[in-house]
Amino acid sequence: MNEAAASDPFINVRDVHFAYGDGPAVLNGLSFNFTLKKGQTLAVVGGSGSGKSTLLRLIAGLLPGQPQDRSSGRITVGGMSPVDYRRAGGLSFIFQDPTLLDHMTVAENIALPLLTKRAKADHANDLRTVMEVVGMHAHAQRLPRELSGGMRTRVSLARAFVNAPDALLLDEPFSALDIAWKSRLYGYFMDLRTRYNTTSVLVTHDIQEAAILGDHVLVIGNNGQVVFDKAIRGIHQGHARIAHLNDHLKEMFDPVIGPIQEELMNAPLVGNGTQPRPFS
Repeated sequence: MNEAAASDPFINVRDVHFAYGDGPAVLNGLSFNFTLKKGQTLAVVGGSGSGKSTLLRLIAGLLPGQPQDRSSGRITVGGMSPVDYRRAGGLSFIFQDPTLLDHMTVAENIALPLLTKRAKADHANDLRTVMEVVGMHAHAQRLPRELSGGMRTRVSLARAFVNAPDALLLDEPFSALDIAWKSRLYGYFMDLRTRYNTTSVLVTHDIQEAAILGDHVLVIGNNGQVVFDKAIRGIHQGHARIAHLNDHLKEMFDPVIGPIQEELMNAPLVGNGTQPRPFS
């Protein structure tokens, strides 16, 4: 894939209007232009119905989805159209639901991107690495129905990074988790983002989450336009903020929550009707 020049914006959105079918405009002249350093994260914040998830899908090249959808304006990702960029294989996507395949084990779900024609052969060994980073290596043979919500999200996160994507789009993947799980997932996300130097766009309704994970924050108002657009920190400060959050939570909750959580994570599998499979 051809890389954009270092001086060019990684994502460029110009005068974008979008409406589903005959409905009202969801994005109404939204326009922004910025440069994210490789490996940084843009956090997009907005209320319900503001169009933030629609923007994410436009950047991913997943919209317009129907002939009756109305769309205008220009979006480029890495100097390419969103559809071309996605087809080139440099993009991963994490939805609100982990979207795991129920009949596949943890290891098999995470390895799915490595089976595509666009998989990068030199990253085939990263399956074990990403599983270890998110702490799921010991649970490689479990099925999705045997996992908690936090563990399912960890699988989804590992799967998104297993092919070392150049860009990652996240649509509120942490929204259904409690604060203890969120803090863990934030750390895993930052570790993987740094390891693979992946540029990310995170959609969230949580202002604190945007401040913890984002290097650049964009706020979309209910009129479908940008109302706040600001770079907020250097590349290393996110790690420091997560470390501080984890230390605070550890002091408050670990005496009670820690032992319970470990018991749940390490509970033996009973009555699942499956045979152990070798991990490779």
